Amino acid sequence: MVARKERLPTYPALRRGEDSVFVEECRQRDLRICLLDRPDLYIYVIHGRNTYPAEHFARHIFNDSTGSLEPEEASAVLRKLREGLSPAVAARMQVSPPMPPRPSICVLVPVYNQAQYLFRAISSVIWQLEPQDELVLVDDASTDIVRHAGLGPFLKRILWLRNPSRRGVSFSRNRGIQHSRADWIKFLDADDILAPFALNVVRCERWAIPERAMVVSGGCHRIADRNYADYICGDTMSVSNIFKNNPTLPSATFVRRNALLDGGFFDERIDHEEDWELWLRLHERHGPEAFFYVPQPICYYWIDHAERRSKQRAANVDGKPVRDYLMERYQKNSATPPLPS
Repeated sequence: MVARKERLPTYPALRRGEDSVFVEECRQRDLRICLLDRPDLYIYVIHGRNTYPAEHFARHIFNDSTGSLEPEEASAVLRKLREGLSPAVAARMQVSPPMPPRPSICVLVPVYNQAQYLFRAISSVIWQLEPQDELVLVDDASTDIVRHAGLGPFLKRILWLRNPSRRGVSFSRNRGIQHSRADWIKFLDADDILAPFALNVVRCERWAIPERAMVVSGGCHRIADRNYADYICGDTMSVSNIFKNNPTLPSATFVRRNALLDGGFFDERIDHEEDWELWLRLHERHGPEAFFYVPQPICYYWIDHAERRSKQRAANVDGKPVRDYLMERYQKNSATPPLPS
């Protein structure tokens, strides 16, 4: 609707049906109303959260002369509309091909005694989920989560798994992966926050993620001791230095679920730098082409130094320090300088 402002009545204070009352008042004032047969001027999107359901339009708005068109019918209408138009304008009027199905994403959140952060993390995810997506939370026998940490309103959207005894972050992530059916696994630590629109990284065509890419990583805002620290983002140099430094953070990363099912689960013997070990294994199996970086924020990475110091981690594998194990396991056939101790 386009109207002259000075002639219009005011809208009634109604939540629903206000348009009908408004238009009737216009008619009573004998305002001239012109109906244009221009379907290109307005598109109404039915997404399930409209004021009225789709049936309302089929029953009350559409009639025998207006309604849903099949692709063939739409093409016929467009051919008619093109008549008399310049070739340049007519060329732009075409029926778009059906969009391919959007990939499904599982946001996987392991948690152990971090109830104070959990609502913040989950609320950063919920609004980004689409119907085909999953949200899996694995509680590693926490003792501080009471009444689902205030997440009651979201429980229908969460697959909540609880380990009967503490098994570690690697076990918890693996359990979540096994329960997922999504195309992509999006890791998110319970004390981190998903950046706005982060899930669109693997949904939209902007980044043109190659089929051979198994790991997609972006940037993160680092928050140290409740103060903003800096912003970091990996690039191709990060994976080229994979034997020297961890190339990405779990919370900044998407991984194809098929790559994880195909021998890429977390090593449950490792409770420190377990993510680095996984990246090294995927690098060994698929090469550097398996890693793809996008210059977009993916997460807010929460660093609490006092909490880190309080954590007790073995940080060894089979009696060896994790770094020594990684060097021996993945670098023995590499010419890259050894990992720093």
